Amino acid sequence: MTKEQDTTFIQIIHPVCCGLDVHKDKISACLLTVGKNGEEIHELREFNTFTESLYEMKKWLIANNCPVVAMESTGVYWRPIHNVLEDSMKVILVNARHIKNVPGRKTDLSDSKWLAGLLRHGLLKGSFMETISTLEAQIKAINQRVDKLTQEQEDLLDRLDAIPGIDKKSAQAIIGEIGITLEEFACVAAFVSWAGLCPGNNESAGKRKSGRSPVRSHPLKTLLIQVAWAAIKTKGSYYKAKYYKLKVKRGAKKAIVAIAHRIAKAIYNIVKNGDTYRDIGEDFLTGSERERAIYNLKKKADALGYNVVPCTA
Repeated sequence: MTKEQDTTFIQIIHPVCCGLDVHKDKISACLLTVGKNGEEIHELREFNTFTESLYEMKKWLIANNCPVVAMESTGVYWRPIHNVLEDSMKVILVNARHIKNVPGRKTDLSDSKWLAGLLRHGLLKGSFMETISTLEAQIKAINQRVDKLTQEQEDLLDRLDAIPGIDKKSAQAIIGEIGITLEEFACVAAFVSWAGLCPGNNESAGKRKSGRSPVRSHPLKTLLIQVAWAAIKTKGSYYKAKYYKLKVKRGAKKAIVAIAHRIAKAIYNIVKNGDTYRDIGEDFLTGSERERAIYNLKKKADALGYNVVPCTA
């Protein structure tokens, strides 16, 4: 093919279209239309995310005969816009990684203009939003089925739910893994060891070697690690205070496994013995450390022939 015969160019797929850059409190819109002489016309507007403004934007797009809209959004802020526009025009949700703007021109309006330009030439690939609705419906159906199957264990679920980091769904998942009796385990140590949350015993010639647990992968261990990360974010809980105390000495990974170990022990006593969880609070460690410090001071004072007497106001 000769140079004269090479007439390849980017075709215009959507002469009239709009690009939306969606944020939590603001929407930047660029409407592309065609002028009387065939020239490209840009119209830039900004809207807030209140419902009234969304319908105002919809009226503006319909008045300009816009048949297709592309929007880029971080998070779930695209959903109300999609719900408002989907009955009047085609809405394409695109992945932000696929539409990176030109470096040096980074503003919300320039993003919407860039988005509209890509849409005009058919260079955008939409995400599968109908897929999202289908998956959400399936998740809802599964949750309803699980709730029905665990109706008789509501008391046990409520007692497990009292543990920091555990909600109803994670409590249902835990019961699904361990059952409701734990008759197979003679003691709490056997249960925690089975879950892979105990250090391994590896000693030879009187020397202690690696203490890594021989259970490398276990569904309950994975679940309780996730629960432990949530538990240490609970304000005022013992688990939070214990985690940060252990983290200084042993690092974050070993500390979180230690918290999961303690949660597993609480689960065993609740399921096997019918106990109720009671959080001793983050001040428990402070009090025990104070008592230990006082004991050590008294011991040193006795060795030197002195007595330690508490101060009175």
